[in-house]
Amino acid sequence: MTAGYRHSLWLLLLLLLAACGGLGGEPQIVATVPQPTAAPTDVGYPSIPPDMAQGAAIFAARCTDCHGEAGAGDGPLVQSGQISDASNLTIPETASSQRPTEWFGTITDGNIAAMMPPWGNALTESERWSVAYYTYTLHYTQAQIEEGRAIFQENCARCHGETGTGDGPDAADLDGAVSNLTDLSKMALLSDTAMYNGVSEGVGHPPDGMPAFADDLSEEQRQAVVAFIRTLPLVNAGSIGAAQNPAVMQPEAAPEMTVEAGEAFTLSGQLTNGSAGGTIPAEQPVTLFVFPTEGDPQQFETVAQDGTYHFADVPFDPDYIYAVTSAYRDRIFATDFVAGADIQDGVIDLTIYELTEDPSVISINAVVTQVNVSQSGLEIAQVWQLTNESDRAYTTSQLTPDGRHIGLLISLPPGAIVPGFNEPGRYAYLAEQYTVIDTAPVLPGDGHLVQLVYLIDYEDGAIIEQPLNYRLDGEARLLVRPPTIQVDGGDLFPPIGDATVGQNIYSSYGSTSTLNAGDILGFTLTGRGGSSTVVGGDTGVVSESSLPLIILLVVIGEVLLVGGLIFWFARRRARMRDTSEASPALIDALVKQISELDSDFEAGKLDQTTYQRQRATLKARLAEVMDHAAD
Repeated sequence: MTAGYRHSLWLLLLLLLAACGGLGGEPQIVATVPQPTAAPTDVGYPSIPPDMAQGAAIFAARCTDCHGEAGAGDGPLVQSGQISDASNLTIPETASSQRPTEWFGTITDGNIAAMMPPWGNALTESERWSVAYYTYTLHYTQAQIEEGRAIFQENCARCHGETGTGDGPDAADLDGAVSNLTDLSKMALLSDTAMYNGVSEGVGHPPDGMPAFADDLSEEQRQAVVAFIRTLPLVNAGSIGAAQNPAVMQPEAAPEMTVEAGEAFTLSGQLTNGSAGGTIPAEQPVTLFVFPTEGDPQQFETVAQDGTYHFADVPFDPDYIYAVTSAYRDRIFATDFVAGADIQDGVIDLTIYELTEDPSVISINAVVTQVNVSQSGLEIAQVWQLTNESDRAYTTSQLTPDGRHIGLLISLPPGAIVPGFNEPGRYAYLAEQYTVIDTAPVLPGDGHLVQLVYLIDYEDGAIIEQPLNYRLDGEARLLVRPPTIQVDGGDLFPPIGDATVGQNIYSSYGSTSTLNAGDILGFTLTGRGGSSTVVGGDTGVVSESSLPLIILLVVIGEVLLVGGLIFWFARRRARMRDTSEASPALIDALVKQISELDSDFEAGKLDQTTYQRQRATLKARLAEVMDHAAD
């Protein structure tokens, strides 16, 4: 389940809970916030032996949409044309020239050019090493490894020892020069090519060096020895090559549901605290929501006894959607949403977290800004992807005027006007401070998406400056149309060619950059705009309904590459286009904003110049939207 999908449904759950009394009718409770926990630091090599069975399971769950079930680079996203190419992991050439440390780095940080997402915050360090070694060795076969084992025992074990630790019977005569082939701090720095060359050409000088085997072993035999040596420090090496060799041991699949549609079942789960030192209350209230294909959602209540919960007489249907929530420290924590067909053995587990208010745990992984320059001003749609690098949920004890906990703060350029939000229960806007508030907690390792649309006055030019409240360590992308607009983006936004979003072509600018909190995300625009434009739709309006396409083609396509989110956003966008919901929603938002602007002016909160300028911008925008709606 992707982060954007989770947040939208998380909000629906929050509204349902509020409507039922619960949190919505209770006084606010300010939690005692524990000290933040620092994220663990990678040590640069595997600190524990990588587990190939674990690597196979991670690969099957997270990598096959692009790389294919056998790792041949023919996954469904490649076959559908959404991804132009994915590495074929079943051929030696893909990995052999790289060191495992480099392979691990790509898995951790992603590869934007190859449209591979980063997994540094989604997988633990040991999980990343497991899947790194599993995919690095995927071109090996068990037959090749067994051949290498026999050759190693015959030619290498007298020095390196039966298990490769360097304790063979002849090692004592070589003054400690025999390598320990199970030492991952050293072996992770050797590529297969370097190991093959060492076997072929020897290492060091006689009589204490390792002899060359190029004349004694064929090329295939030397490659087999390398394959076997690579397995020496690994756990469950029998799972190597499992994806392309079905007979090889695979992780055991969890049992599936045996109940039939229309029957009732007991849904169980385990409540855990994902924060170091966190606890589970002895009796913790837990709620189950069941979303049928038609009709209103059903709600079930229970109490977790020492972390275990059970919901009896739950209706089952493979197409129903199920989610479990729990209010902990005055925040709602929710599971991913699980279809009935995907529930394994009637179990959905839930993780809660302790809280942190330390903003240094938040980093911006990507920010995409799409600007349409029209006759009425700048229409800006923006998507942020942020990550919480701690093991606690990021939020604050500060409250919005209507009593919601303030989480992330996104500062907008001075003069920005926000016509509304597609998730009004989640966001709030402080117009005087040009700041958007996101009330959704940022969970550890979460690919947290913030989606915004705002308007800015514009005639022949504008300096757009957006202060950052968190450090940026990733992709900054700017898309501008029409092409007559000149952009000065400095080092942050150099030109990188044209980009197609929907039916429109944008001038594209961007870089992978590092900025600190307090730095400015800025650029300068000059030139005249054309008629009002649209991001990938037919309404003539830039609105919140445009954001899924931006995420789909820009953030997801070039930064995240999460298959489930791609397909969900595509369906969501199609529904929006079919029902023509975008224009009426934006009309309502603009009318409301004008009314609120009038009230603020009458209350003396705005000076007349600011009031007239903002009101003129909103009225011009409203006229355009209504014209398109009438068409």
